[in-house]
Amino acid sequence: MNVRLIFLLLFSFTSFHLFCQNDQENVFIESDTSKVGKTKENKRNTFLTIFEGNPGRAALYSLVIPGAGQAYNKKWFKIPLALTIDGAAGYWVYYTRKEYNEIDEIYRNLLAGKPNPIYSSANDAQKVRSFWLQKKEYAWVYMSIAHLVTVLDAYVDRHLIEFDISEDLTHHNYQQSGAYPIIGITIPIGQ
Repeated sequence: MNVRLIFLLLFSFTSFHLFCQNDQENVFIESDTSKVGKTKENKRNTFLTIFEGNPGRAALYSLVIPGAGQAYNKKWFKIPLALTIDGAAGYWVYYTRKEYNEIDEIYRNLLAGKPNPIYSSANDAQKVRSFWLQKKEYAWVYMSIAHLVTVLDAYVDRHLIEFDISEDLTHHNYQQSGAYPIIGITIPIGQ
């Protein structure tokens, strides 16, 4: 089972097909990642293309300064939410690190032979130390995820600001595509 999953993942990363619709015609784009780096225009870093345009700029601002992407999008009510999420995650990192450092010092003192009123042996303190070490490591993961959620919020929100919302969102271009609907449902939205 695992071999099949690994094979499917590797196969999906080697080439993929993308179908997109243009206003004039359907376009078929095929991309093969084995050709990356062979031409001059493919040598450009594709990761940094995420930060191009207004949505990318909002994501970059939010990545560097918490809440700055929300300010760029002029979503003022989201700034305190982004700061609270990042602040709470940062405090959790601080708290777990502090607790781990305290129990680590107790553990080291017990190993050195100094008595402790709470823990009778180094083995008892070592169990609690392992608990706080795991909490401290997970806290960094949680903080990273929380910060990336605020960055993603700024990125998606900027895309939605630029999204076309007009009175008539229908698009009936059946003659150009050669397809005709057999069964259709119309749902009127707002009047």
